[in-house]
Amino acid sequence: MSGPKVDYAKLREQEMASLAEARGRRLKVADKIQKMINQIDSCLGGDVDLMLQDPQIGPSCKKIQELQAQYKKELQALYNTVKHGTELLDVDAILHGGEVLLRRFGENTQEELQIINKLVATSQQYQRLQEEREILAQTKRKKIARISNDKGVDIAVSDADIQEQISVFDDEIKEFMTSPMTSKHKNSILLINQDLHELEVSDLDNDRKSKRIQRLWLAVLFG
Repeated sequence: MSGPKVDYAKLREQEMASLAEARGRRLKVADKIQKMINQIDSCLGGDVDLMLQDPQIGPSCKKIQELQAQYKKELQALYNTVKHGTELLDVDAILHGGEVLLRRFGENTQEELQIINKLVATSQQYQRLQEEREILAQTKRKKIARISNDKGVDIAVSDADIQEQISVFDDEIKEFMTSPMTSKHKNSILLINQDLHELEVSDLDNDRKSKRIQRLWLAVLFG
């Protein structure tokens, strides 16, 4: 007598469902670890360049940067393991390991961050650097937006104006790319940069080019 008929199609379907479920768990854990990396990456805020220029704040800032590099490297290794792992991977143990690393990072940087926060609020040099940067940023925004310093209105657009807009825009994009941001935001900035350089070589007249550059700039500022 023959045994019960095996439904191989159903078994295969169950196997595929199990693999998909395991992959879904891995992706969720990978996403959580990526958020930990982003949290470490952004712990100093967006003014790291100014902090490093201040002789009082700089040393504490450098200590935290060294710890950032160390813990991000360890978390990135966990992320890669989960992202490219198999269904046999113990994702719960890996997630716990990531949480332990994040907690240790917080404990090891707490004192230096308190020092930085106190100095940021009191350092006259840091405040002066912030003011200088804001003046420079306003000048760049005016160049990109083509606002006349004298009249506050649009003026005729020349080839030199377009090149100046694009040059300043390029500098701003490079600065954006060095600041902490999510992968999604980074990809958006890269796409805007691509649009900018396609616009530069397009056949549009300078007036239309200038207006489109302004719209791309608004997309960078407000996402």
